[in-house]
Amino acid sequence: MQSRSEDYELRGQVVKLERERRDKVGVATIEEVVEGDRPRRVRVQLNDEDYARALQANQERQPVICYGTLTKEEGHRPMLKDPRGFHLMETNRSHL
Repeated sequence: MQSRSEDYELRGQVVKLERERRDKVGVATIEEVVEGDRPRRVRVQLNDEDYARALQANQERQPVICYGTLTKEEGHRPMLKDPRGFHLMETNRSHL
């Protein structure tokens, strides 16, 4: 059985990046904290430009945000399909 949630807002930390050397797309795993629940990891397939942003976010430990259709197939990790608006979230770094 598969569940879907369209126009899902995904916010969280990039915890894993996967891409073959010559590929133009890659997969980022983003850990989000759902209020009242334990953290969950969501996989997102990203184009080259968004993958570069995900890499930067991972290196700088910056949270990210993007939107898409969240799908969950039984026995598999949730996946955000057709991602759009992928960017780093602004954080207050003045305390560093």
